[in-house]
Amino acid sequence: MPLKTLVTEPLIHFAKLLGKQGNLETHENNQYHIKAIQDGQNFIKSFNNPKTDIINQLDSHRLKIVKENRERLKPIIKTIIFLGKQNIPIRGHRDNGSIFDNPDKPLGNEGNFRELLKFRMESGDLLLKSHFEQTGANATYISKTTQNKLIFIIGDLILQKILTDVNNSPFFSIMFDETTDMAHISQLVLVIRCIKDKIIREDFIGFIDVHKENFNSNDDEPKMSGTLIGDTVLNILKKFSLNLDNCIGISTDSCATMVGLERGAVTTLQNDLKFAVKCPCFNHALNNSLIKGCKVQSIRNTFGTISEVVAFFNSSAKRTFVLNKYLGHSLHSLCQTRWVEKHDSILQFSTSLVKIVKSLDSISEWSDTVTSSKAHNLSKSLTCCEFIVSLHSISNIFSVTSPISRLLQSKNQDKLSATNIIQSVLSTLKTKRQNSIDVFAEIFEISNRFSKEVVEIFDLDLFLPNVIVKVFLDKCILGNKVQHIMDKFGEILIKHLSYSKDSINIKLAGEIELWHEFWINKNKIQSGDIPKTAIDLLEYCEELLYPCISILIQILSVLPASTSSAERCFSSLRRLKTWTRTRMGEDRLNGLALIHTHKDVEIDIEDSFFTLNATDYGLAFRTKYTSTIFLHVEENGQNCQDALGLNKGQINK
Repeated sequence: MPLKTLVTEPLIHFAKLLGKQGNLETHENNQYHIKAIQDGQNFIKSFNNPKTDIINQLDSHRLKIVKENRERLKPIIKTIIFLGKQNIPIRGHRDNGSIFDNPDKPLGNEGNFRELLKFRMESGDLLLKSHFEQTGANATYISKTTQNKLIFIIGDLILQKILTDVNNSPFFSIMFDETTDMAHISQLVLVIRCIKDKIIREDFIGFIDVHKENFNSNDDEPKMSGTLIGDTVLNILKKFSLNLDNCIGISTDSCATMVGLERGAVTTLQNDLKFAVKCPCFNHALNNSLIKGCKVQSIRNTFGTISEVVAFFNSSAKRTFVLNKYLGHSLHSLCQTRWVEKHDSILQFSTSLVKIVKSLDSISEWSDTVTSSKAHNLSKSLTCCEFIVSLHSISNIFSVTSPISRLLQSKNQDKLSATNIIQSVLSTLKTKRQNSIDVFAEIFEISNRFSKEVVEIFDLDLFLPNVIVKVFLDKCILGNKVQHIMDKFGEILIKHLSYSKDSINIKLAGEIELWHEFWINKNKIQSGDIPKTAIDLLEYCEELLYPCISILIQILSVLPASTSSAERCFSSLRRLKTWTRTRMGEDRLNGLALIHTHKDVEIDIEDSFFTLNATDYGLAFRTKYTSTIFLHVEENGQNCQDALGLNKGQINK
């Protein structure tokens, strides 16, 4: 029967669509339609259950071999995942050749990967042992090339899961920063903040070699600029096929390269990310404020003296022994980049000053003239009036700023909750220094530190219960806040709700009245039992009842308060790329970083198998029929498709 309507010819006449003689009924009864449905069902059955495949039914022994070949690869993959999650180096000095002990082979470090595989075999993994005994040296799938391929594939699986969560989230923000690793390579880290199941997530996406991404060997001066960094981040977002209209926040540090008005990275990104607002890192703002205080001569001298004392004790086991005798523990170093540790160091030094002086006095009586003289001078420095006054002044200020420095590193902090915390700290510090309010305002003043664009974000505090109850009756303040919200986020509301601007204004006004009435009737404001962060507030906001407010609260939740997650990725980078691993390639680095950072992401080996690539010399490994991954095993010199139970037709399907 020739193919006609609904196959080769379009359905354009709808008068006889239904009924026994209708087009749909006739098409359903055609033999080619019935045969197509049957073929499709048979294919799905064969795909989900290989036992039903004709070739496997005819050769059950071949099916058994296929299963064994796939099973023996699982311990290799699991070992790589284990090493990656624990950040254990994989390769050794000599990690090629037979995995079994060879008396003719010189002793050397074969690496943790090969040693763990040996341990698995010694612990009773007979299938893995059989794999290494029966296969040739060029088909063991444990060479450095295969390691790199497997690490890349596992990292890509994790990355795809993260990107799926980001795409499912209505909004997301980006955080990025740049540093130089142990191999003197410029690494740009990218972190994405989004909402998943009403929980804030800040997920590491990857490291990018900025110079390699933008320059070639012919460039004499590969100059880094804010525009270059912004374009690099934008290209990565486009590469991952993220919806740029859903990006509503950009957070980075406060250096000129990042936040410059003319050629800064944030400005460059905002040209393409039309809804994204600049979210300054509150932690950097706090640090810069404290650094300004260090410009005072006596304060700067105090930091210098403390650093000398800590270095004096830490540079000698003998001096550390004396310090432990009086103090009971060692001193924390004054880290210049990690301000939480700097807070801890100052507070520890302040409370232990007397015992530290006793330790120095004890060392000053040693027969070693150099050491005793140094200890005597440090003891005099610690007991002078200027140092003691300065130390207690610093300690007093740090006792207030230390908690906020820790809180601002929490993923659950959003712009609004962080602002409220900072306002509380400001109020406390102003109370402490009532006679120097004008001077302190130059050190840490929000109105001078943030632009008008950023301050408008804080109008979203209107939806906090305690705020809406206070300002609802003041129509002037309420109107200004609503106007600022519509100016900044009106287009997002129009895009997501598909209403006109006038309709959005009317709906938002009605929702605000209902929202105010909801919290008045809750009677929770008087008891203090109210949400403190935007993500907590989202629990009370019914999306069907408050569609506009729900979207605005989600926006507020996604806006980051700091770039702490990006800074933590730099700590992971230092753990991964050490002095002994400086030759690590970018793909291997990103794969290991994703495995190590996202330990909570499960990689289901049971749903995975290798698949042939275009060269037909590979091993098939796939998670589901909708997600195929290609691994080219360069060490294998034979065609593996028959041993794996796959042919070209199955791969193409």
